[in-house]
Amino acid sequence: MPAARWRLCLLATFVTLAMATTGCGLRSGQSVPAAQQAGTRGSGTPTAVLMPPPSGQAVASQPGVSQAVPGRPGSLVGVLVPPPAAVSPLCPPVTMYRDGNAGPVFCSNGAIDASTLRYFTAYRHQGHGLRILTLAKKATQAQAISAICSDLSVVHATSALEYSAYLLAAVRADWDFPGISKMHGAMSSLCKK
Repeated sequence: MPAARWRLCLLATFVTLAMATTGCGLRSGQSVPAAQQAGTRGSGTPTAVLMPPPSGQAVASQPGVSQAVPGRPGSLVGVLVPPPAAVSPLCPPVTMYRDGNAGPVFCSNGAIDASTLRYFTAYRHQGHGLRILTLAKKATQAQAISAICSDLSVVHATSALEYSAYLLAAVRADWDFPGISKMHGAMSSLCKK
């Protein structure tokens, strides 16, 4: 179901529940024209929906809105309800931290934040990038640990930065390395001294 249509169904459900709990609704025998019930234009984009006024209340006069005549067929009796507000972005702006890390790594829907991924793939220190992000999908835990240790010593990545890069690489490659997954803040303990 397209997102606009899903939002419209959600709005219709909410309005129906609100009307049922407040006692507002159409008087018996009254109906809202089908185009107004749908709340969409031919393009499928949501528009304002005409809702009936609470029983016994008159519709306030507004500039540019024609007054309805109760009881006349085809008369618009109701108030306009604006379309639902736009959904906030799933991926907030990237924040750069003093230690070189950046976040959030993931969007609110669990997907990788593309802006953060670009930041980590472009990250360089003395010409060296983060090796953890260059490993193949079939990499082993030992190869991942080797890449982490290289990043910490050669690229001088902080533990927090390296852990974020590891999380990105693990989600992209569908890794589940139990020896690394819970090492946040202690990535250097993976490396032999």
